[in-house]
Amino acid sequence: MSVPQRLLSFVLACASSAIMACAQSQTMPSPEVNKLAVIVGNFTIEEKLKAGFMGPNSPAMKFSGTDDCRWTADGFSVVCETVLYRPGRKYSDTSFVYYELTSKTYRHHAIDGSGGTEDKSDLNT
Repeated sequence: MSVPQRLLSFVLACASSAIMACAQSQTMPSPEVNKLAVIVGNFTIEEKLKAGFMGPNSPAMKFSGTDDCRWTADGFSVVCETVLYRPGRKYSDTSFVYYELTSKTYRHHAIDGSGGTEDKSDLNT
């Protein structure tokens, strides 16, 4: 192998190593993403709301339900499906929580069973 061929082989080997290292670093969730692990799991919800909590003259009420949160997008975000039951009503929503590297904020998007949506950023974890 001539000197120019060896030099070219060396340069290509270095370039491919750098590309692979960059690609691998982007496929690993950051420590900020890993903080979302606290919301992953299946949870049973049981709550009591005091009278007036939902607005003036609203009665006290109990509700119960489940929250099922799991990793998605290869460990870069969490999807939660929530179902709550209170007297006379069932409430459900699906939410998506992730860490946005460019703005360095946690983001939350949700849609409920009536079509209502919610978008939040810079959540506390």
